[in-house]
Amino acid sequence: MVDDENNELILPKSEQIPSERISRKGETLRAVILRVDNENNNPKIILSRTSPVFLERLLEAEVPEINDSLITIKKIARMPGERAKVAVRDLRRSHRPRRSLRGCEG
Repeated sequence: MVDDENNELILPKSEQIPSERISRKGETLRAVILRVDNENNNPKIILSRTSPVFLERLLEAEVPEINDSLITIKKIARMPGERAKVAVRDLRRSHRPRRSLRGCEG
C-alpha cells in the first residue's frame, strides 16, 4: 500500500483482524501507526488494526462524549475481530457512560 505522499505502508498479517479481507485497490483503510522503519532514506510505515490503541482512536472519533472529554477511556482489552471490553470513567455525575458506548448488540 502507498499513502498520498508515496510512502510505503505495510500492514503485516499479524496486525490484521483475522476475519477481515483487505484487497481492494483504492479502498480507504483505518489503522494506527505501529512504528516507522527508515531504510536508505525510504520510510516504511508499519500499521496495525489489532492494537488496543486502534480501538481507542476509533472510539475517540466515533463517540462524541469521548471526543468532548466528557468520558475518559481507562483501559481496553480486546480480541480483535471478536470482542472488546472498554473501561470508562464519566467526569459528570449525572450521566451513565455505559449508555454512550453500548453498541447495537448491547
